[in-house]
Formats: sequence, C-alpha cells, structure tokens
Amino acid sequence: MPGAAACHVERCYEYPIGVGPGGSRLRVAIDTPDRANVFELDLLDPSGSQVASQSNTGQSQFDMEVFAPHPAAGVWTVRVVPQYVTDASFRLRAKLEAAPVPAGAKTMLLPDLQVTPPYEFTFVAPANPANAYAPDAVNPPLSAAGVAPFSCTPDETLGIGLTLEPSQTHVTRCLRFTTGPRDAGPGPLEIDYNPAAARLGIEAPGPAFQRVYYSDGTSFLRPAGQFQFHAVHGHYHYLNFLKFQLFHVGAAHELTAAGSGTKLGLCPADELFADWTVFNQQETKTFTPNCGYDPGQASLGLNVGWGDVYRWQRPGQYVDFSGDGDGYYLLQITVNAAGLVMTAHTGDNVGYAYIHVVGDHVSILERGQGTSPWDAHKKVFTDQ
Repeated sequence: MPGAAACHVERCYEYPIGVGPGGSRLRVAIDTPDRANVFELDLLDPSGSQVASQSNTGQSQFDMEVFAPHPAAGVWTVRVVPQYVTDASFRLRAKLEAAPVPAGAKTMLLPDLQVTPPYEFTFVAPANPANAYAPDAVNPPLSAAGVAPFSCTPDETLGIGLTLEPSQTHVTRCLRFTTGPRDAGPGPLEIDYNPAAARLGIEAPGPAFQRVYYSDGTSFLRPAGQFQFHAVHGHYHYLNFLKFQLFHVGAAHELTAAGSGTKLGLCPADELFADWTVFNQQETKTFTPNCGYDPGQASLGLNVGWGDVYRWQRPGQYVDFSGDGDGYYLLQITVNAAGLVMTAHTGDNVGYAYIHVVGDHVSILERGQGTSPWDAHKKVFTDQ
C-alpha cells in the first residue's frame, strides 16, 4: 500500500525540513539496523506533492536515499511509512547541496575499500544454505526447540564448492558471522568480466579487470584477478577478494592462529552506506543485474559511498573453529586481501571483532576497523 493510503490505516512519521533558496539538490536518507524491516521513504515539496520515494520491498537495503533536484524554497516534508515492520528503529539525515564545483586537473578516482566489522556471531548453520538472495527470512537458522545440530553446511564440511577453497581438512565446527566490503573512496569499485570470452566461466575462472575512472569521465581497464560462475547462486563471483583469519588471544594479548575461512568469491551489491556521516553516496550506477551474464562486457561492484553485507547465512561466511575451545578470540577480515584492486589507500582494508566464546555463546567485546582493539588507529563501531 503506497504511503498516502497506508497512513490512513497505520501510523506514519512526518518531519518538516526548511529549505532555503538557491540549492542545487536536496537529499534525504534513512537507515535501519535490520533490513528485514520494510520502510517507505517519501519526499514531499512545499505544496504537498510527492517528488521522490524509495521502499525496501526486497528486504535487502539497510540504507535508502531520495533526491530532489533544484528544490523550491519552503518547508518540505519527509515521510516515513512502516510497510512491514517488527520492533524496528530508524534514523534520518538530510542535506541541501550547492552546485557541484567544476573539476580541476584530471585526477584518478579510485575506490577506498574498507570492511564492515564482523558481527552476528553464531554456531548455527542456515536451514537453506543454497539460498543466495534476500530476504533473510527465507534462510532461517537450522534449529528446533533451541537445539542446533549443525554449525557448518554440507559443502563447508567437505570443503568443496566454487565459492570455497578446496580443503582436505573436513571442518566440523563453524563460527559464522556477518561482514562485507565498503567503498569509501572517490571512485567506484568496478570489476568487468566477459563470460562469453571465458567459456562462461563454468569449467575454469576467467580474467577480471578493474575499470578505473578519471575525473573527466574517461576510464581504463587493468588486470585484477579472476571471476567464475557459481552454479548454486546462478551468478558470477569475483575471486580472492576477502580473507578471514581467527586468532586466540592470550593473557598478554598475544595472538595465536586458531582458524581461517575458505570463502573465495562474492557478488557485491549496494546495501549499506560506507559512512553515514559522509554525503558522498552516488545514485546507483547499474552494474550487470545480479552479477549475471551479458553477451559482451559485464560488470559487478560497489558504487561510491556504498557497502555490501554478507550475513552469516550465506555459504562460506565462517571460520573453522574445529578443535578450538572457550576463550578470547580475535577475528580479522581483510578486503582486497590479494591486492588485486588499485585503491586510494592501502592501510585501511582490515576490520576486526574481539570476542569471548563460552560453549555456543559468543559475546562481542569490541568491533571496528583496524587490526585489533590494540591498534592505535582503530575506529570502533557500535552499529552495523
């Protein structure tokens, strides 16, 4: 039910915004910690006419943004319509932007790849591990009456599958978690691939290329690793992009290797703002839908200011916890681990979570961007 009609049967939230003259663009965004909650975000001009609207109908977005070019001066209205919501919260932000400043000297616009620090730890395997899409509700935890028989999916236990690094060591206990990459740089992360030229990327990986943009709109391609088709998910993955490492933390904070992950590939999507306080998110550029097939050059990636979130239900979202016991652990996530993508910065591509494990219970003591709680340059996170 659209906003105006829905507000007659349920509570909507309206917020006035005073807009001054001369603005180039008005932008308003909403953020919610649980993407399973469906909100509609509407923007109404001073006459009450709706000029922009976004809705998380696919239950895949943590953040949404609406825009009004050359807004008239006056009192605008932001309307938030709960469409399918349970015990939810949200926050809003708005900005009236000035006209863009003309570009100066030609500069390279590179991505700045960062990590969403890991959270949502569990030892419960997903009930439908083959599912690759939102909503998360179609892939609930595999448990009954509080009993969870498995923490690993069958392919994870065997160490097989195109998204997993082959392993002769059969994993028996998986510590699962949610994480993902972010692009906080001035340029997009764009990976181009050509399925037709690589025999569809089914039998073997094909070459992948990073498209690098300049401030004048021109671009060039450079080699950036490989891509491969993932039959279970029905789309293509960019390989060797994420690295998961688990360490046991001693009494003096010394680190001992305790496990690693085997996830090799991913298909990113714009789901979360890289930084809520920075207004650099671009209106979504169309990559090849769902990292799919294109008869010519296809592309996948992240737009400027956006990040992706891979929740614990997805295949490969774990580190091997076999043989590990109770104690304190540090999980490190590295994006662009192989250095295949040219980036604006190279020292901010690691995220961490410092956790305490007792039985099947995992407590997060601290999570952030950086290598550990003892990193002098860390950035601590209290939200997603």
